[in-house]
Amino acid sequence: MKILTLKIGAILLVLIAGCSLDTPDAPPSDNPFDPENPETGGDPFKVQAQLENGAIRVTWRAVIHPTITGYSVYRNENASAFARIHAVSLGTTAYADTTIRSGYRYGYYVVGRFGDDEGDSSRLRIAYVNTSPALLIEGGVAQTPARSVTLTLVAFAAERMLLSNSEGFVGAVWEPFSPTKPWQLTTGYGTKRVYLKVAFGSGDTSEAVTDEIEPAELNPNLRILPDSLFINHTEVTLSMPNVGATEMMIADNPDGTGADWQPYQPEISWNLSPGDGWKKVYGWFRNDWYSASVPVLDSVGLDTRAEISSFTWSTSGGDTLYPGDVISFECTVRNDDFGVETGGTVLAVVDGWQPVLLLEDRFGIYTELFEIIRETPTIRGVYVIATFTDRAGNIANPVTYLWSLTVIARGYFSFTITEGNKSILIEDATIDGVSLTIGDEIGVFTPSNICAGAYIVTSEGFPVGLSAWGDDQGEAGINGFLDGEVMTFRIWDISARQELDADADVMEGEIIYERDAFTVVTLHSR
Repeated sequence: MKILTLKIGAILLVLIAGCSLDTPDAPPSDNPFDPENPETGGDPFKVQAQLENGAIRVTWRAVIHPTITGYSVYRNENASAFARIHAVSLGTTAYADTTIRSGYRYGYYVVGRFGDDEGDSSRLRIAYVNTSPALLIEGGVAQTPARSVTLTLVAFAAERMLLSNSEGFVGAVWEPFSPTKPWQLTTGYGTKRVYLKVAFGSGDTSEAVTDEIEPAELNPNLRILPDSLFINHTEVTLSMPNVGATEMMIADNPDGTGADWQPYQPEISWNLSPGDGWKKVYGWFRNDWYSASVPVLDSVGLDTRAEISSFTWSTSGGDTLYPGDVISFECTVRNDDFGVETGGTVLAVVDGWQPVLLLEDRFGIYTELFEIIRETPTIRGVYVIATFTDRAGNIANPVTYLWSLTVIARGYFSFTITEGNKSILIEDATIDGVSLTIGDEIGVFTPSNICAGAYIVTSEGFPVGLSAWGDDQGEAGINGFLDGEVMTFRIWDISARQELDADADVMEGEIIYERDAFTVVTLHSR
């Protein structure tokens, strides 16, 4: 019995030792998205990415599943969040990403699409690719005037960099990566190139990239501002844009005596040497590659004075003028350091008038003929003043002519000239027995109190002619005499500033309006 018991016990022990007390293992999953799937681990795509012909080619395995309808490709840039960049059909297992930039790191993963839904991306593999680093000399400009430049470098997650002026990186030493780097280009003429490699934390090293830049050729230019042939001040601005220089030397003599080299500036303030005359400014320029031995220059006329030599006027009617008379103005200006003064502006200024512009007639002489018309404002005893502004903007002291001027053009009475009239000869007109004087006025009126003609007394005295104008029957209303209307007369006494009725003594004809008729009268008022 004991032996049997032992045997049984031994068998039990074997049985116990050979059997697991846990739940029996399930058969392997054939769902490719199941984390327990021994072949896929829940990521059936096994995405890969690599640089190829200027793009990143993303590939993945095709997935067989009854509900999958397609794939979505996701991407991130550097450390940004992932975003879907493309969706493809079920039969496609590759995508070329052409929207990439140098110096960036891109990550990619692929998920399955199930109708309007997408699969879980938490267990999916991410494929990372670093694009070639980017290198710019002076921000990518085409030329530089200086050997000392700044390099701009773009390479995400790079830890070290290797820079050189030679393609073989002769003498170059690895150093910590920096997005900018002061750098010295090689000396001499010709295209300048800089080469770059970067190393990442993964141990990968990029291929060499390069950028190039041309030594800037000099474009010497200099302009004095303001940009005028003549100026009246010594303070000017010198404009020297886009020369391509690092240094400049400015002088008022062709030898550069007393001038020093200074950092180039496209614009500076400058003082011309004192004294009227032609002023010249010379400029020399150089950079790290070239030097201009011959200066450029600009010149300007410094003119700080203007003067009127003489001013006169004469008239066709003495010093009291009427419509039809003409004033002749003449002004002569004094020569300056450049010879005959030309290109200025002369005005005859008459109080109550708009200034009269005199035109340059001969070198230094300005003239103008000014005709008096009825619209010319009346003036009495006014002096005429000449002003002169020269071509540099200098204003001369004004000159006043010795004699005053009286112009009686715009009468006290206003009337309308129409197509028909009656002629009236006035033998004489008096106020209290004294004949009217210069500036007094005679008007003829209709029964409707409309002035239909007037005459201003001049120095020629009497007799004088006066036209009485007939109505033109326009839509604007009556503006003259109707046939058969009686004519009445009024006098404007300019000295008393008073309007007076005048009696008419008819010497010939009638004082009734008749077109193209003729009447002779004398007038008197008190």
